[in-house]
Amino acid sequence: MRKYIVIKQEGRYIKLFIDEILYCKAEGAYTKVYLNNAELIVSKLLKEFV
Repeated sequence: MRKYIVIKQEGRYIKLFIDEILYCKAEGAYTKVYLNNAELIVSKLLKEFV
């Protein structure tokens, strides 16, 4: 079973599989999530993902 997190972006929920996340980077009050094929900006602090 693949592990995932669910984030809310632009009013919709997105399932991100952990094994597809390359890394995350803090950008002030936002977190930039780098995936194999995309980048997402999430309005959540990086420490809130723990």
